[in-house]
Amino acid sequence: MFRFICIVIFLILFLILTIPILIVEWIIGKFAPNARDISSLRIVQWGFKVILKITGVKTTVIGEENIPDEAVLFVGNHRSYFDILLTYSRCKRLTGYVAKKEMEKYLTLTTWMRRLYCLFLDRSDPKQGLKTILTAIDYIKRGISICIFPEGTRNTGAELSLLPFKDGAFKIATKTGCPIVPICMNNTAEIFENHFPKIRKTHVVIEYQKPIYPDRLDKETKRHIGDHVESIIKERKNGGPFSNLKDFIERLSGKEVNKRTIESFIKSGAFDSLGGTRKQFMVVYVQILDQVNRERKYSMTGQLSLFDIVSDDQKSEFDIPLPDVGEYEKETKLAFEKEVLGVYLSGHPLEDYEEKWRKNISRTTLDFQLDDETGRTKVHDGAKEIVGGMITNKTIKYTKTNKMMAFITLEDLVGSVEVVIFPRDFEKNQMYLNEEAKVFIKGRVSEEDDAASKLICEQVIPFAQTRKELWLQYPNKETYLQQEGMLQDILKVSEGMDEVIIYCKKEKAVKRLPKGWNVTADEVLLSRLTNYLGESCVKVIEKPIESVH
Repeated sequence: MFRFICIVIFLILFLILTIPILIVEWIIGKFAPNARDISSLRIVQWGFKVILKITGVKTTVIGEENIPDEAVLFVGNHRSYFDILLTYSRCKRLTGYVAKKEMEKYLTLTTWMRRLYCLFLDRSDPKQGLKTILTAIDYIKRGISICIFPEGTRNTGAELSLLPFKDGAFKIATKTGCPIVPICMNNTAEIFENHFPKIRKTHVVIEYQKPIYPDRLDKETKRHIGDHVESIIKERKNGGPFSNLKDFIERLSGKEVNKRTIESFIKSGAFDSLGGTRKQFMVVYVQILDQVNRERKYSMTGQLSLFDIVSDDQKSEFDIPLPDVGEYEKETKLAFEKEVLGVYLSGHPLEDYEEKWRKNISRTTLDFQLDDETGRTKVHDGAKEIVGGMITNKTIKYTKTNKMMAFITLEDLVGSVEVVIFPRDFEKNQMYLNEEAKVFIKGRVSEEDDAASKLICEQVIPFAQTRKELWLQYPNKETYLQQEGMLQDILKVSEGMDEVIIYCKKEKAVKRLPKGWNVTADEVLLSRLTNYLGESCVKVIEKPIESVH
């Protein structure tokens, strides 16, 4: 009872003492709305964390890394008033919750909620309910996440039960294409509701599932997406974590999960924690699915199968083993993620090139996007810039004179930009303009009214053609001259554009070898030179693309 009283006192004080803060936040919002939003978020999160501290609740959070860095639709089961505090206190970006309309009568609380983009749903008025959904769709498009409990109210039934999900909630995702992140919360009612008015120390588990991208689902699954999400949350609550691939298939196959869904889960990395690699799962999942379906068929027809006559300990011996096929290459895994999710989750194809990328660009693609406050981009019309990244889309067009030009999308580590390549430059560079090609593009900026800026291509430089300097250190000039012949034997088997530079430490002398001795500073050559001179005496320096004037 003591904890309950403390929480009530804190809540009253918070709502009263923060009234001046609301006024200050309102003033800040007139000049810097983004700063106001983040400030409001952190203040409310602090208040929620204090309340949770008073309750003594211990929280185990699983899968928080599954939340994409973009606006999402959080969908969770709802058993306690504390569900909101537990999840909202962990939000890394602006998130509006859908609450029942009855909450509007609490004046200061309502002000804070509206300030944080919460929506109030009138369940008795379908017209107003539609308006709420449309507002939520607008928030998602503005980059604000939405959290909704599609059961429609708190579930007071058994711990492992779920009320039917309302389909209207999922229109937010299907209309925007935003990812759905299912949230499974266990034991939250034990904090307060199960022994009202006492508050007890409780251990709760919050698990964020892998995101579901509506646009990547097959038509039938997308049509019943509410059932699909509900089944995942229900199975996770009832059966606990999935132990392996067969366990998942046994529990969910024949419901909303089919072959295509399983394959998409494998490609996205959703099963990475189930004791195998994506390549192993891809090889055997059809066999496992067939085995499970046969066992289910035998059971339904009353026929005996092998599994009916062996002990539980022996059953595992008949499971289909994962083959020893290793794992896909990193780029293949990333390509799968992009295919089924539209985004990269476990990394980015450009990560291994980040140093090269940063040294050679003058702008990132983010600089071509509109700033919310100024309404302009950081690049300006006519400016000469260099961007770098991977070509993710290419569209060929023909001019009136039947010449080819192209529009490409170049993606880097922070975003993407549209590049226009006119016929003359297309003819010169078309061999470099393949999808997934990694290139630097020199060009001039073309500003657009109320839209992201574009880059007009003037030159394309593949990542592989950027030059390097290979520095080799000798203790002194005498040693270098003595070993020059041995060095030449190593260098002459490599040809390329990378310049070789000799540094004699004692004399502090630098010698650049003639262009005829240029090499390709690849792993093979570097390994030979390291064995010869030592690791500390071999260094590769990326040469930036010459500045644009």
